[in-house]
Amino acid sequence: MKIRFAKRLKSAAAFTLAETVIAILILIITVTGVLNGFGYGFYAIRIARENQRATQIMLETAEIIRLYNWTQVNTPGFIPSITNTVYDPQNANAPGTSYLVTCSINPYPGSGDVSYTSKIKELIVTCQWTNRVPHTRTLATLVSENGMQNYVY
Repeated sequence: MKIRFAKRLKSAAAFTLAETVIAILILIITVTGVLNGFGYGFYAIRIARENQRATQIMLETAEIIRLYNWTQVNTPGFIPSITNTVYDPQNANAPGTSYLVTCSINPYPGSGDVSYTSKIKELIVTCQWTNRVPHTRTLATLVSENGMQNYVY
């Protein structure tokens, strides 16, 4: 008994040109989306690192100033109003993002007991940097005549 195959087997059939083009387009769109996702992820990590470094710089500046004695805090020019630092000061070849740090010592902004307000100052530390988009972070804290410096030194 002979068996005749009138039709080709379904598994032997090939894709048409239209199906191949659509599959390639779907693959291109998927790969482009994945690569854009990676790019955005790296960008978000870089911004988070820069923000974290700016916070570290501001806290370091504020803590150093809190350790000054009251005479040093009130001496004009003792605390530099503008300093410049980089993301990684130990890497001379690629120090990274540059940060401009400004400090200002202001009278206590609150109201209350007049005798106490003369013994407290407001410290404002601002950190600015630009890579593509300008960023600014600000830290405001208080420095007192009877602060930490009396316990450390």
